[in-house]
Amino acid sequence: MALLALDLGSQGGWAVERQDGRVEHGTWTHPKREGQRFRQFRINLADLKRRLELGEDPLVQIVFENVSFMPPKGGVYVAHVWGAFWGVLLEWAEMHGIPCRPVEVGTIKGHLTGKVTAAKELVTAEVKRRGYKFASSDEADAIALLITVGDKFRPVHAQAAE
Repeated sequence: MALLALDLGSQGGWAVERQDGRVEHGTWTHPKREGQRFRQFRINLADLKRRLELGEDPLVQIVFENVSFMPPKGGVYVAHVWGAFWGVLLEWAEMHGIPCRPVEVGTIKGHLTGKVTAAKELVTAEVKRRGYKFASSDEADAIALLITVGDKFRPVHAQAAE
């Protein structure tokens, strides 16, 4: 049973924790062409789900970083693109019967740094301090999300084994 954490976007970070505690993570770069980026996102989700199932670790929950403010860089357009990724994710998860829930950015920052308004660099530094190596801030964000929800998720593994 696996938990998937996502940092949604045209360059989206992902991190997955398997039932045995192994963590995999990376970044998906989606094409800039409007429809193509969301099609590629669906393909990436399906490929990851299939790979997990082949390893007898079905995907049982998805969490994503919930952005509840308009970014200063790119403004409305960036917010629309993020919302489209959100819609695709919710639809895909519903189609596959996988629970999907948002986690507020402040919750992640607070869990890792003790301060809900912490700078992104502090969160990234904490992810590094915990021994994770990552190639981008998007990947680090997904790992941070996975760390944050990990303790709440682990009991699902124990319940499933009973």
